[in-house]
Amino acid sequence: MDTRTWQAMATGRVQLPGQQVHAGTWFRLMRTIIDELGTPLTECRTAGRMIMWVWKEAGYPGRLGPLKWQPHEGYSIDSQLRNLEATATAIQLLESNALIGRGPDSAFFRAASNARVEGPYKGS
Repeated sequence: MDTRTWQAMATGRVQLPGQQVHAGTWFRLMRTIIDELGTPLTECRTAGRMIMWVWKEAGYPGRLGPLKWQPHEGYSIDSQLRNLEATATAIQLLESNALIGRGPDSAFFRAASNARVEGPYKGS
């Protein structure tokens, strides 16, 4: 995630699996994941289990942060760093097909030829 963010800032483009995207697209993708991982579980319904699984894969017992939604920048620095770690984990899980995102933008993290799906969250 850090390498791609640096690439976005330095070149204005980011290489994702199977395609190159504009830096603005990269930052919007990251922000979407950050916001989704920071959503209070009471507001998530079916995605709550998937969000908890990503947090556990990132090494945390569960979603950490405020009980009510607030912008990422409103979190304490420790919460921001944990959220960024969980975001990097989510990207890794998407790229390895261990996690299939619910929205159409998750396709940015999968190469077109990478069709094998593993892991507990193969889409919903």
